[in-house]
Amino acid sequence: MPAQAGLEVGERVATPEGPARSGMLLLACLFGGLYAAQAIAGCMVQTALPTVLRDAGMALDRLSFLYVLFLPWALKFLWAPAIGPGEPRDQP
Repeated sequence: MPAQAGLEVGERVATPEGPARSGMLLLACLFGGLYAAQAIAGCMVQTALPTVLRDAGMALDRLSFLYVLFLPWALKFLWAPAIGPGEPRDQP
């Protein structure tokens, strides 16, 4: 494997250690927890809401339109690039 520019053969590349690495781990855990909380709440609503509304007497033909409310979550991969960053950031 060829050596990277500016490095001697056998020289190690500096990696984030200590507080920087633990901060990145904490951030990853927080985002993972947020994603899990969103998924759990969404699944509960998607499963329980039709049942509760049907028990309350809502007709099945009207209840079927309820799933239109979940389209933003199902199609978020389509609109995410539109609201994401426009240009990739330069690497230092």
